Amino acid sequence: MKQDLILDVTGLTHQGEGIARLPDGLVIFIPGVIPGEKVLVQIVQRQKKFARANLLKILEQVAERTQPACPIYNNCGGCSWQHLDYNAQLRYKTRRVQDSLVRLGKIQHINVLATLGMEQPWSYRNKLHLQAQEINGQIKLGYFEQGSHCFIPLLPHNCLLVDQELNQTAQLVENLLNKYQIPVFDWKHKRGIIRHIVLRKAIATGEIMVVIVTGSGKWINQDDFAQDLKNRDLTKNRLVSIIRNINTASNRVVLGDKNIILSGKATITERLETGQSAELAFDISPNAFLQINHLQTQVLYRKVIQFAGLTGREKVLDIYCGIGTIALSLAALAAAVIGLEIVPQAVANAKSNAQRNGITNAEFYQGEAGRLLLLLCREGYQPDLVVLDPPRRGCAPELLKVLVQMAVPRIIYISCDPGTLARDLSYLCSNGYQVREVQPVDMFPHSGHVETVVRLQRQNP
Repeated sequence: MKQDLILDVTGLTHQGEGIARLPDGLVIFIPGVIPGEKVLVQIVQRQKKFARANLLKILEQVAERTQPACPIYNNCGGCSWQHLDYNAQLRYKTRRVQDSLVRLGKIQHINVLATLGMEQPWSYRNKLHLQAQEINGQIKLGYFEQGSHCFIPLLPHNCLLVDQELNQTAQLVENLLNKYQIPVFDWKHKRGIIRHIVLRKAIATGEIMVVIVTGSGKWINQDDFAQDLKNRDLTKNRLVSIIRNINTASNRVVLGDKNIILSGKATITERLETGQSAELAFDISPNAFLQINHLQTQVLYRKVIQFAGLTGREKVLDIYCGIGTIALSLAALAAAVIGLEIVPQAVANAKSNAQRNGITNAEFYQGEAGRLLLLLCREGYQPDLVVLDPPRRGCAPELLKVLVQMAVPRIIYISCDPGTLARDLSYLCSNGYQVREVQPVDMFPHSGHVETVVRLQRQNP
């Protein structure tokens, strides 16, 4: 039985849901509300420890509330904080990092610096991942509503967070999928061609890559499709890479390991200016990771360089190095840099990126980070600085254990999840390290995600 309640909102989750509590302590999650507001809600799901509610009416509104710019904001779920003023978003992100370190990491007396935001927090995403679905005989590209497989077409509403040339390219791809009547992959019966569409843009150079993710079945008109797409390029000959990616997995993991070039080249080239070294060029392949916000990536890397404080004599180890963006940004300021990465294509990109930028003091190794670190430790390698930039799940305990054994003097930890950051910092602080500086960077405006850079120093034994 559904129940209507009047509640005071007291907190905010990183997904953008408001938090309220009943007198008995039951936590209630409410989308679209802000701390300080009094709201009328309807309980729609009740569990033993929490409940979920839909917002019926805002009875008392806070000044931080703003009108979402996106017309499908309430349905899409791709971003969750558009109803919150941008300056308030930055304050909540700073608070989230602070609370995570204190509450989860038990790290006391820590000062988290104000989150570094953007002047224009729109059209910043350099990557667009789209689902394909057939609706009334027409192929549509779009998204799944957050937490479901409910399909939301991209058109006619372009995503306001995505670079506008990528939105234009998405429309062009959708038109040609319909022209050539390319079958959409049937997930139930495991047949068809088109599984996903991934679009990437190198912001500094303007180069665009289109990745058509398919099953392994024969696509008889793939060359005609690619040539037509190239001929209709709406972005002034910036479409330099059209790739067919083969993915035979039974799940919805986006990319497979095999790439076939249908037109142009295998990579696009991005350039980054970190302020402390010359502008660097990076080749990006379909499977390689690159931060999705070009401007804020440069802000982030400048902070890493500042925290590193290199003099030219240090040995630097970059763990989870990707295509080498951080490692190569530090190489000009260090004696030698080693990068570790598990994705083979990313390591290949990193090596070619070092070569194209004339950097000779950087080496890159492919494999699982913990195993490679242990091998380096056994060989007697002793870095002066370690940079950690792990995925959302954070660092493996075994890797952190080896770092502690190596007694690395300084660590810079870059995190995209305050929860796993707090967990890993708690371990390091319990084993001889002290957090010196914490700097959040808003890499994902209008969402609850936040990137954080932390400088740690090993205390004297």
